[in-house]
Parts: sequence; structure tokens; C-alpha cells
Amino acid sequence: MPIKQEVQRLYRIEDANLITTAEAKILFMKRDIVKLNEFGITDVLLDEFQLLVKDFEKFSTDLELLGFQAQATEKKVCVYHSI
Repeated sequence: MPIKQEVQRLYRIEDANLITTAEAKILFMKRDIVKLNEFGITDVLLDEFQLLVKDFEKFSTDLELLGFQAQATEKKVCVYHSI
């Protein structure tokens, strides 16, 4: 039986905290957009980033994924016991 490899994320923050932090930073950057324009950060760039955050928000949470995993395991156990 193959050994399952655990997925390791590149960040150590919960997804919900990551999303709220990103949205807060976007609001602060929009507030300071005039000064940030000097560094090449534009409204368009922030809007694109905000869309990426919204797309990320649509992914299943870790808790939901664990639930899916538990359901799949339960189905396998039920099938095994019915044999």
C-alpha cells in the first residue's frame, strides 16, 4: 500500500486569517493609492489582487476538506463491511 504524502503549505497562517489580512491590506493600499502610485502600485493592480483573493476565498477550507476526507473514509468502511 502506498504511503500518503502530507501536503505542506508555503505559509503558516489559517486561510481565513490570510483572506482577512489581505483584504485589510488592500483597503489600506487603496486609501494610500496616491503615494503608492510613485512605486508603481495602481488601482488596476489592486483590483487584480482583490480578484485573486476572492478566487482563493472560493476554495474549500481545511475543515471542509477534512469533512470530505472523513466521508470518503466512512464510505470505504461501509463498503468493506458489506462484503
